Amino acid sequence: MESDEVSSKRMEGIVHMICGGLPVTGLITKISVADGATLNLTMVGGFALALVVCLMVIIVRLRKRFDLSGRALNDRDQIISRQLVLLKDYETSMNLLSEQNDWLVTEMHHRVKNYLQIVNSLINSQMAYIKDPALKETLKGSRHRLYALSLVHQKLFQTSMISNLEVPCFIVELVDYLVDEFGVQDNVQFEYDMTPLSLDISLAIPLGLIVNELVSNALKYAFPAKASGKVRISLVHIDDDNYRFEFTDNGIGFPEGFNMNAGGSLGTSLISGLTGQMKGRIEVRSENGVMVKIDFKARHKKELHLIAS
Repeated sequence: MESDEVSSKRMEGIVHMICGGLPVTGLITKISVADGATLNLTMVGGFALALVVCLMVIIVRLRKRFDLSGRALNDRDQIISRQLVLLKDYETSMNLLSEQNDWLVTEMHHRVKNYLQIVNSLINSQMAYIKDPALKETLKGSRHRLYALSLVHQKLFQTSMISNLEVPCFIVELVDYLVDEFGVQDNVQFEYDMTPLSLDISLAIPLGLIVNELVSNALKYAFPAKASGKVRISLVHIDDDNYRFEFTDNGIGFPEGFNMNAGGSLGTSLISGLTGQMKGRIEVRSENGVMVKIDFKARHKKELHLIAS
C-alpha cells in the first residue's frame, strides 16, 4: 500500500508539472470497490490529459492553417489588384496611342491636301505664261487630276473616318467642280443613282480619278458647240461585296474603231490602268453616246462599308 501511495504521488506530480501548476486534486483517485480492492485511475487521468493535449495541438494547427489561408488570400487579392491596375494602365496607353494614331493620319491627310493645292496653284501660275493651247489643255487636265486627289484627302480630313471615303458625296462635289471649270452649267444635266457607301482609299482614289477622266472627256468632246446633253452616273450594289459603277452620256460617242485598252490618250490609259488597280472588269460601248461600266469587288471587309440611310 505504501508503494502504491508513492506511485500515486509521483504521477500526481508529473501531471501537475505538465498542466502548468494547475490543481490536480481528484485527477488521481482511489476508489474502493465492493471486494475491498482499490482501482487506481492513473491511466484514466493520463488518457484524459493526452486527449486535452491532442485537442490543443489540433486547435493550434487549425489556427495556423487559417492564418496561412487568410494570408494567402490577402496576397492573392493584392496580386489581382496590381494586375487590374496594370491592365487599366495598358488600356489607357492603348487608347492614347489610338488617339495619337488617328491624329497623325488626320494630320497627314491635311498636309497632303495642302501640298496638292500648292502644286495646283503652281500649275495655274505656269499656265498664265504658256501660249500653246495644246500644252495649256494638258496642264489643265493635270490640274483637274490633282484636284480630284486633293478632294479625297480633304474629305478624309473633314470626317471622322480615317481611311474610308463616302463616295457619293465625293463624286457629286468633284462633278460640280468640273462643271464649273468647263463652264457648262446651263447645257449639261447630271443625274445620279448611287448607293450610300464608303470605300477604302485604295478603291476610292482610283475610282475618283476614273470619274474625273470620264466627266472631263464628256464635257470636252461629247457635246460640241455647247449642245445640250445628259450625263448619268450610277454606283449600285450587285450582290455580296460586288459593286457596279456606270457612266453614260447621250453625246456624240467615241470615234469609230475606238478601243479603250489601246491607250490612245492619257485619259483612256489612266481609266484602263486604274480599273486594273481596282481589280475590276470594264465594259465600254459607244451607241447613242458613251457607256462605261466597271464591276469591282471590295476585296476586304475594311474596304467597303454601307452607310446607314
